[in-house]
Amino acid sequence: MTTTLVKLRNTSKYRDYTDIMAQVLHAANGGSTTTKVMNKTYLSYEQLKQYTAILSASELLAFDRKIKIFRTTPKGLQFIEMYNRLNKLLGFATTDNPKKGYLIRRKK
Repeated sequence: MTTTLVKLRNTSKYRDYTDIMAQVLHAANGGSTTTKVMNKTYLSYEQLKQYTAILSASELLAFDRKIKIFRTTPKGLQFIEMYNRLNKLLGFATTDNPKKGYLIRRKK
């Protein structure tokens, strides 16, 4: 069985909100500082503030003020799992394999 990546025609080179939220949750899994999450997700501080506010309000992300660390909540881990399952089902990239805009085609 061979696996090839095929470029999709009408895919945007930009990430959508769901992709970015999944990447923030993935980056914060196990605990990460603001800087580490910014570096892993390629977001500015202002962008990260917006996404962390949404994720925190949805109880997907928690912030420990004492040690200044973001942590993905159990609900956030469920979000990542569903995000990855849906993308695998559709043949798109996942948080583990971030080749966004490619369709994974397997041949026997």
